[in-house]
Amino acid sequence: MNLGEKIIELRKKEGYSQEELASLLDVSRQSVSKWELNASTPDLDKIVRLSEIFHVSIDSLLQEDRIEPEEHVARLMPQTEVEALVNLKEKSRLYMISTLSSRHGK
Repeated sequence: MNLGEKIIELRKKEGYSQEELASLLDVSRQSVSKWELNASTPDLDKIVRLSEIFHVSIDSLLQEDRIEPEEHVARLMPQTEVEALVNLKEKSRLYMISTLSSRHGK
C-alpha cells in the first residue's frame, strides 16, 4: 500500500473528510487530494502531523506494506489481552512521568 492509499484509508478510518483533514493540517483540500492520488507528496512537517492525527508511526506511513506493531499484536491476540497490554503500557508511562516530575520538583 502506497502513501496515498494509506492516507485515504486512515482518513476514512478516523472519519475525516478531505476538507476536515486539510483544516487540521492547514493545507487546502486539493493538497490532500493530490497526496491521496500520489500526484504529490506531503512535506515532512505534514507527514509528522499525519502520523499524530492517525496515531501511527512515520515509518508505517512511508514504508509500503508496513504493519504497526500494535496492529500486528491485535491481529494475533484476543482483544482482552490487547487491552491489558495497552493499559499496562499507559500505566508504565504515567509512572515514569510522575517519577520524573517528583525528581525535578524537589
